[in-house]
Amino acid sequence: MSIRILYWNIQNFTMKTIDNTRCATDKLDHIIQVFNSDVPPDLFVVVEVFARTDEAVAVEGTVLPQYYPSAKACFALLGEIRAQPGMEEFCLVPPLALGSVGYTEGVAVFYNPNSLQFIGPRLYYKWNIDPASQIGQAQPVRQNTYQHIIDYPLNWKNCLPNPGNTIAELRLDRDWPFNIGLHQPVRIKEWNLAGEWQYWRKERPVPSGDVFLKSARIQFPGPGNRAPFWTQFYDLDAQATNPRVINLFTVHTSPPTAVKYVERMGEALEMTTVDNNAVNVILGDFNIDSFSPKAEAYDWLLTSHYTMHWDPRVGHTGDAVEARMPYCMTHYLPVTDATPFRAGRNPDAQNNIYPRYGYMGSAWPILNLSGAIDNVFTLYGPNSGGPPAQNNMTILNKVVGNPYNKITAPATVTAELRGGVLAGSTMSNEIPQVDPTGGIKPWRDTIAFSDWRNFGRIRGTSDHLPLLIDV
Repeated sequence: MSIRILYWNIQNFTMKTIDNTRCATDKLDHIIQVFNSDVPPDLFVVVEVFARTDEAVAVEGTVLPQYYPSAKACFALLGEIRAQPGMEEFCLVPPLALGSVGYTEGVAVFYNPNSLQFIGPRLYYKWNIDPASQIGQAQPVRQNTYQHIIDYPLNWKNCLPNPGNTIAELRLDRDWPFNIGLHQPVRIKEWNLAGEWQYWRKERPVPSGDVFLKSARIQFPGPGNRAPFWTQFYDLDAQATNPRVINLFTVHTSPPTAVKYVERMGEALEMTTVDNNAVNVILGDFNIDSFSPKAEAYDWLLTSHYTMHWDPRVGHTGDAVEARMPYCMTHYLPVTDATPFRAGRNPDAQNNIYPRYGYMGSAWPILNLSGAIDNVFTLYGPNSGGPPAQNNMTILNKVVGNPYNKITAPATVTAELRGGVLAGSTMSNEIPQVDPTGGIKPWRDTIAFSDWRNFGRIRGTSDHLPLLIDV
């Protein structure tokens, strides 16, 4: 059995994205359409849960306050997922504040509790800034933190299985063992566990509390920048044959510091090694185009034997190949700049070949062809069962649809980039693909392409395409 992961950078995810205005309702419908592509995922990871401009920015490692618009958006999206047939029991790991000083965001990790059990790797600890308060912070499981476990605020607690959950099927009393040097492991309840928000070279203080400027802490790359969000799951589907743990590291870099961020990841033991029965999955918006010279920042992942799933190299060896680029791109142009056209000349941002045509790329600092910036890396421990025979890796493209096999690809575009799940276009007027060499018959009216029923709603939901993969 495999676990399906859907990852998506949903731009500035907050209640403004999915409230009850007409456009926002359409955006929410589009998110659910993506969620239901093929079969629903076991894990749905949303980055850019926006928390940078609220009145009081949350302290690193604490759960996003329930009144934040971004927190409300997480609750609302969980409610919409639970309204889908068969998804009534879906859960959500409470998002922690990652970064500070204008960088603060959360990562929302939704999961199916029938196939996965959330196991931390941290606990939610009573942070004693004010002894009378119930402020919590994610901390390692140690003797001095185990004695001070607290519950999440109620709305967050009910995102997880617990005996008092408002959903009867989620009144589960699951726990996980941790060895903290006592005569036997302690068992911590699923609803008291938390993800990780900080990484250390050595001499980690536990509890760490306010560690903004501690020299032994690994910064990504400087104080205040967001670290990868590490969540850990026990694979219930595999427990009978090959018990395994999934380590999910979710990344959202800032473009100016992306290269140094990814290089710093190579200093974290949690990411450079994998346990025998574990699978490491590092995914996210890396903000480093895999076809650019800056992609050398990924080298430590490749030398650590990670598989780069959207890889510029033919057969995962050799140099980047230009023909592969459109099949690896994950970023949309703004609506005002995007077109469906290929004019039959050398590729530029608005005239190109299938599948990106003239709607994928970057507008910073000027219109350009870069945009292969979201990716997934996996590393399997020797006793984890290894990768599935078919990982179904798919960039879920709701403009031209998936898989990317409608037009014959050049020989350097190898099979893994052309396969994946069936997920049709949601455009009211699909781009007419009539030229077997990769061109199209242009629409006479560019307004029709950018209309809200076509590209407008898709790009209006996010500037990134979602990724799907089975591990």
